[in-house]
Amino acid sequence: MLEAPGLEKWLWSGKRDLNPLFFSVKSFQSKTFKRTVKELGFNDGLLDSRDLVVFHTLRHTFASWLVQKDQPLYIVSELLGHSSLMMTKRYAHLSSERKLKATTVLNAFI
Repeated sequence: MLEAPGLEKWLWSGKRDLNPLFFSVKSFQSKTFKRTVKELGFNDGLLDSRDLVVFHTLRHTFASWLVQKDQPLYIVSELLGHSSLMMTKRYAHLSSERKLKATTVLNAFI
């Protein structure tokens, strides 16, 4: 079970437009976030835009950490508000070790 006291109010307000995880990047991204990334040099020397730290990086990290902590993709999909499970499957590769563990359970029957 994922434990994060008080996190519930941030994860699901019942209204998509009030949920911080669902704010559009343009409306929610603050000057403070951009300034912090710049001051810390997270994007210094990066030429490929896919490697840049942007606000969406936090959302991606949130999803990645959930998958790495064995949370079902269905739950991650619900938390992210994905319209289909296919959108969430991009994180499935992070649980490859867990897939191996799942298949070793069958060794007891062989």
